[in-house]
Amino acid sequence: MNPGDLDTKIVIQTPSRTPNAMGAQDESWSTVATEWAAKKHLRGQEYEQAQQIASETETKFTIWFNSNTSGIAPKDKVVEGSTEYDILAVLPIPGGRPEKIELLTKRRSSDA
Repeated sequence: MNPGDLDTKIVIQTPSRTPNAMGAQDESWSTVATEWAAKKHLRGQEYEQAQQIASETETKFTIWFNSNTSGIAPKDKVVEGSTEYDILAVLPIPGGRPEKIELLTKRRSSDA
């Protein structure tokens, strides 16, 4: 991966849940890492749902593997500016002792 390809700044966040006064779980997000990434749109589609147009976008972010990024998992999310993406898969490249990580993501719906 050419370092010049890393032109998108992303924040990787992980969820934490704490009980509230009513006994339900409140979800909050904490930052795991802030990294430069190569961003590639894989697929996008629009469809009608409940008489509204909805869209779905799949994107791949490629980042360098390091101690901050070694624990990323599909429960986490990627934040790019004001856009949030659910992580669908984390692919170390190559396997064994990776140099980089590919994050396959889906853009979160606005009501998520």
